[in-house]
Amino acid sequence: MALALALAFSATANESEYFYESISNHSALESGQGVIIDPWSTEIDVTYYNVDGLAVMEGDIILGDFNEIKERDKGARANVILTVSKLWPLNTMVYQFDANIDSRSRAHFISAMDNMKNTTFVNFVERTTANQSQYKNYVYVTSNTTRCSSQLGMVGGKQTLNLAYNCGVATATHEIAHALGIGHEHTRSDRDSHINVYLSNVQSGFEHNFNKSGSDFAPYSAYDFNSIMHYHSYAFAKDQSSPTMLRNNGGQIGFNSVLSQGDIEGINSLYPDNTCTAGATETRTLRCQSGQITCETGQERRQCTSDGIWGEWEIVNSPICINFGQHCP
Repeated sequence: MALALALAFSATANESEYFYESISNHSALESGQGVIIDPWSTEIDVTYYNVDGLAVMEGDIILGDFNEIKERDKGARANVILTVSKLWPLNTMVYQFDANIDSRSRAHFISAMDNMKNTTFVNFVERTTANQSQYKNYVYVTSNTTRCSSQLGMVGGKQTLNLAYNCGVATATHEIAHALGIGHEHTRSDRDSHINVYLSNVQSGFEHNFNKSGSDFAPYSAYDFNSIMHYHSYAFAKDQSSPTMLRNNGGQIGFNSVLSQGDIEGINSLYPDNTCTAGATETRTLRCQSGQITCETGQERRQCTSDGIWGEWEIVNSPICINFGQHCP
């Protein structure tokens, strides 16, 4: 098994180079600024760019259609452009291949998916014409692009994962992790305690790839230099003699081609073991969101199916919530 995993995840310098080349220079593109609300209700300031009609941040994270995102600037909360709040229910990411996807990109996605299934508790279901009515939320995998990119978490409805011809298995794994809700390691809020970023060595127009997030999209573990979500020391460097990132001790950060132990633990913390004893039930308390007072707690319940898999949580009774300064009924 170890040998098979190593072979399946083998990554070359060419794949690393193509991934960074596919994240084009955005300095001349139309851009916008806004706020993303992460799954922990933390507001994150972001800059996004119009890349082929899509609003893209950090090089490969798709926020949605650029014009639709810009339209939200006219709303009541002009700065809030996206709420990243949903994980895939029942640990299952649903995907559908573009009918015209090339065989190479398809094989890379399948290999990355199979290895993730073997190392985490995440499952995958292919959406087809026979079962499409069951799955309204799904990842649309296409190779009709020159880019490697993905949306973040379960967006709802059809969402895109781009795998250009030269996006290899490691890159496919990176983009699937984004679709599961995992952000970049080097943009974590605590990154300055672990790495030094040298913006003076970054190619002009690529500086936004090193913007530090206001929080972690998945604050689940210690900082991980070996994460497949971490860019390497010479990402977007002006030349290969000038690193853009180094460990605080001066050590380099390599191109990581496999899920690290930290990646596996992190994914499993978001998508824990979902097996159970058929017929069993679980309940948990529901409280109000941060910034509100809980007058009365709520409760939700889930039941183990005959297949030995936990069903979705269903609200039994909702909590009673008020804002600060108000009085409970």
